[in-house]
Amino acid sequence: MKKFLTSFILITVFFVAFGQQQKQDIAYLSFQNIRKKTLGPNKFFNDQTTSENILANNFAYTRKRNQYFTLRPSSGLGLQTGFKEVVEFGYQIGNGFWGVDRIKFDIITGYHINPHFYFGIGTGVRFYYDISSLVVPVYANFRAYPLKGKISPFFSFKGGYSFSIISFDMGGFIFEPGFGVNFMISKKSAISFGLGYEIQQIQPDTNFSRYFFTSDHSIVHSNAFSTFISYSFY
Repeated sequence: MKKFLTSFILITVFFVAFGQQQKQDIAYLSFQNIRKKTLGPNKFFNDQTTSENILANNFAYTRKRNQYFTLRPSSGLGLQTGFKEVVEFGYQIGNGFWGVDRIKFDIITGYHINPHFYFGIGTGVRFYYDISSLVVPVYANFRAYPLKGKISPFFSFKGGYSFSIISFDMGGFIFEPGFGVNFMISKKSAISFGLGYEIQQIQPDTNFSRYFFTSDHSIVHSNAFSTFISYSFY
């Protein structure tokens, strides 16, 4: 019972405080001498409804009421238009006969044409530790963000070609559809978590043949479920 009463009191206090905050917002917005403007720091505008200039630098002042009305700018956390770098690290679990576990590391350079769509070019490494092979993919990456706020899900598609730096038979086309969630941690940076499914075309070399006890060198697909965490910044 005590826990219930404590919870009820805390919830009540929260909503009362929130209501007071909303009233302050309404009082500010209803004040006729101040019109909503978008200005940088220390810039002035001349409001036609009053004879004085209003300084817009986190506060507004009017002689009519001789009061300061504090402006609470929004956090500004959200997806933006502009260049963005993505650093991605993950682990991939092999699936199917030719599937092999590997570690992935990627760097993507791209541009948000608007808060909802991102296009970039990426490269990185895939380390197949069971067969001691290293592959370098080069690909295009497209991402779509349905929301543009502080937290947004996204859909991703990567497509390109991989080059082996250990065996010339390991390279091939690579594709990876995926999805994840993006969390803005500041106005210019974010972290993301996601899942995907990587389809890597390969022509097995002697390492693969020894690993799977076969000498078949035809082109196959080494597929894997992909998990990743990424850090991005504008």
